Amino acid sequence: MKMRQAILAALRGDPTLVPKMTEQIRHKIDQEEGPMQSVVQAAGALEPIIEEALRKRPSRLRKWGLKSTHLLANLAVEDSESQSKLAEISKGGHVGIAFVDVAGFTEFTADVGDEAALELLSELQKMVDRSLKPVRGQCVKKLGDGFLLAFPSASQAVRGGAILRDMVVAKRGEDESFNARVRIAVHAG
Repeated sequence: MKMRQAILAALRGDPTLVPKMTEQIRHKIDQEEGPMQSVVQAAGALEPIIEEALRKRPSRLRKWGLKSTHLLANLAVEDSESQSKLAEISKGGHVGIAFVDVAGFTEFTADVGDEAALELLSELQKMVDRSLKPVRGQCVKKLGDGFLLAFPSASQAVRGGAILRDMVVAKRGEDESFNARVRIAVHAG
């Protein structure tokens, strides 16, 4: 699906997004110079609106398509807040990165509904927060069921990922209704 088609499908699915998107795009374009910079900044402006819509109704991912949502997020490579968090953590050196998402989240949401999906994400957010503290990690960005986590080193990212994995496994063992499976990828650079 082309980006234009994905955006149009999203707007048809939730017409209340049109005025929000229009306002954000105009605001960002007025602030920036150059056509490419405008596109990147406009995509960055749309990301919080899409994130809010997904927070309210996670099943929208199925209608919009995860690829189009990720495409919009990836266009916002100049996200200054995320960049400043990463710079602060790395202090000019290397940083450990962990990407976390819920395996099968779109299907899970379609099967059990938005309310249960929001509960699962809330519980997972708590686990992510707890797993970050012992290894000095930070949540840099969250979109839907995905988390971008940063750590002062690759080894701390691996430890943070292992702590989170163990928390999820323990929760699944003690609570039958919590059947989340997480995927965790670690990178250093």
